[in-house]
Amino acid sequence: MSAETTAPKRRLESAMGVLLSHATRIRLFQELTKRKGSASGLARVLGLPSPKHASYHLEQLENVEVVEKADGRPVNGSYEQFYCAVARPLVGDEDWADLAPEERERFTRYVLHLIVTDCALSFDEGLFDRRLNRCLIRTPMVVDEEGFAELNELERRGLQDRYEVQARSAARMNERASRGEDREQISVISTTMFFEVAPDPGEPGGE
Repeated sequence: MSAETTAPKRRLESAMGVLLSHATRIRLFQELTKRKGSASGLARVLGLPSPKHASYHLEQLENVEVVEKADGRPVNGSYEQFYCAVARPLVGDEDWADLAPEERERFTRYVLHLIVTDCALSFDEGLFDRRLNRCLIRTPMVVDEEGFAELNELERRGLQDRYEVQARSAARMNERASRGEDREQISVISTTMFFEVAPDPGEPGGE
């Protein structure tokens, strides 16, 4: 395998390792996906020991391109540097096709960082397996080109179904609130993906 093909994998593994190696980094990254922040501001919001503590972990995240410097401002004779998560805008199929492979990889890495961070925080809070009807499914498959396209359409329909579930939930919660009842809000992260992998040697077409 060439250096060109292993480099993206190494960058992803390195970023994941740095991100997950310390709980502070997970919390910093999640906060910076919502809004930009400085070391002092993030230390205050997240209850960290000091701005220096936050700054150290921000530097580690910046080194693996998980966060990046945004703007800054002078404060009491010093400079307050702000950071934000290295995000990529949501794009449609046509725009996606126009992106360079490197840009598509950056977007994919960003979303994977979000998913892993969400899972890690849920584990830390003892919530991931609290509900018996939570869902975690991994399904290896072998399909042809037509089947791959069908999976894509299946995920599109699934996304629309999710939005409809959210809308119906909001309507029920508003109705309960109007009667003075408990809104019973449950914060959820819903993820979905399918992607090509190397063929299993034991499968037809494998090595």
